[in-house]
Amino acid sequence: MTIETQPSSGVRVAKGSSYLFIQGLVGNIFALLLLVVATRVLSIPDIGAVSALGMISALFVTIATFAIPTGATRYISEYMGKNQQDVAKKIYKKTLQFGFLAAGAFSFACLISSAIISQLVIGNALLQPIIAILALDVFILVLNSFLSGILFGLQKFRTISFIGITVSALKLLVSIYFMVIGLGLLGLISGWIVGDLAGVFLSGFFASSSFREEKSSKEFSFAQLFKYSLPLQGAAMVTYFSGTVDRLVVLSLSNLEVLGIYSIAIAGVNAIGIVSSSMGNTLFPQFAHIQGRYGYETLKEASIKASRYVFLISTPLTIGLAATSYPTIQLFFGERYTSGWLPLAIISVTLALTSAGVIVGNLLLSLGITRTILGASVVGVVTGAVGSALLVSPLGSIGAALGRSSLMFASFAYTTYNLKKNFGLYLDINALEKCLFCSLTMGIVVALAQLLLYSRFMLPFYIAIGGIIYVFMLKFLKVINSQDIQLLEEILPAHFHVLVSAFANFFS
Repeated sequence: MTIETQPSSGVRVAKGSSYLFIQGLVGNIFALLLLVVATRVLSIPDIGAVSALGMISALFVTIATFAIPTGATRYISEYMGKNQQDVAKKIYKKTLQFGFLAAGAFSFACLISSAIISQLVIGNALLQPIIAILALDVFILVLNSFLSGILFGLQKFRTISFIGITVSALKLLVSIYFMVIGLGLLGLISGWIVGDLAGVFLSGFFASSSFREEKSSKEFSFAQLFKYSLPLQGAAMVTYFSGTVDRLVVLSLSNLEVLGIYSIAIAGVNAIGIVSSSMGNTLFPQFAHIQGRYGYETLKEASIKASRYVFLISTPLTIGLAATSYPTIQLFFGERYTSGWLPLAIISVTLALTSAGVIVGNLLLSLGITRTILGASVVGVVTGAVGSALLVSPLGSIGAALGRSSLMFASFAYTTYNLKKNFGLYLDINALEKCLFCSLTMGIVVALAQLLLYSRFMLPFYIAIGGIIYVFMLKFLKVINSQDIQLLEEILPAHFHVLVSAFANFFS
């Protein structure tokens, strides 16, 4: 491999992450705006019902995909890296055919089981018509999962970002309109359907146009894709429960009102999680591409470099959210949801301490060590379920947050141990230690500022203080180096180079 190849791979990762980060940022801003409006228009139990409906649709989608989209991402990336576009087109066609069949079958299953779900799972028979309508969204979401897997395999990150922003904007505008005119919960679900439907049409257009000029090979068997994906399906199922077990326990041991308050805290965590998720979505196909073209040694180097930027960006955001959780909840969602601040802070700190998980998990996927992903999910779900079951009754939403934290730590420890044993643990530990120190210093200063002078409307001021403290701590500890500056110059357009030069001068 030539020297020039390594930076180009790093730049692709950075650019891909930036596109997905922008999409995630805009999408989460739109989702938060929608939730802000919903918390003013709908009741707290209705917000709990929204969370329950989201878990139901996610369950159907998780089962229906059989993890085939993840396999499509891996193999399309790998064969594109090997310049075998004809094989990649064969994978695309087989994936899409299977996607249509799965979407139809599981949408119908959601429709015929709507009465049972509303009565036995949610405990409110009045939601049965809403769940029946949700079946249409299930069809759309399942199909879109297959199309997204194809686009990620093609590394069409800018396209994915455009589609995501478009979908989020439509959901925001249509849902708010329908809720404001009095449709309530039905209006919110209708907005979901309109936005997701637009996403399917756009994804289908861009995916098909990418293979329009290619001939399809007969060399690749769908059985190979299915064999790779099958262990991941088990992991996907367990991962689904790892993301919902705390809310399921709250729903079973409490009621929709408590679930509504806890869901607000989860929404805050998900908003800040766009950083790691955007990097993770970019890293998986890139890691698979690097392995297919350059081999394991380059993959080790890529892991170290990628982990550095995960730590630099994710750590201050998660610690900062924990430090400002109280005014964040009050400002965006109102006094009724104030009790959700401590669960938000607990989970945010846990995200900071397990931020390397995005590197570890995507390395395991790209290396094909999928059984470890399944094992980690099982360990996490069992730990989280036990923790939530023990703590939700006495502590409510705080107990659910502690249960989720135990799940995250257990899963992270399991994957890290297995990656180290099978491949080696290649992370920038020095960057992690320094970023944690800088972020904790920032968090302490922000917390003291709130103790001295508190108002929920001063949240932008607290954020500004935190940002300034973090930047100066980075300078004091000399965390930023010349390679970081060079990367910024390569990924940013030319008209941003003046800012890059000022950035370089500050940290020099």
